[in-house]
Amino acid sequence: MGLGRSPPTPLIGRPAYGYGIRRQMLDPIVRRTAVATSGVDFMPGFSARELLINDDRINGVLAEGSDGLQRTMEAGFVVGADAANHGSQN
Repeated sequence: MGLGRSPPTPLIGRPAYGYGIRRQMLDPIVRRTAVATSGVDFMPGFSARELLINDDRINGVLAEGSDGLQRTMEAGFVVGADAANHGSQN
């Protein structure tokens, strides 16, 4: 077994290279990790409506709260974690 390799698994007889995890289990883990990370603002109830672009660079979002309130948020790093371009619905 070399560095970075898994031993063969009994079911498939070859190394396993990943995990299949449903969103209902993964999302709470990601949320807890994000909330515990310095510099991250967790804002439940808000949805990104538009990307803010300056000098050909994404530098924030226009977000809308569940109450209809819109808020402009600038950021040095923007993460799209909505699975919009993912084929799975799980």
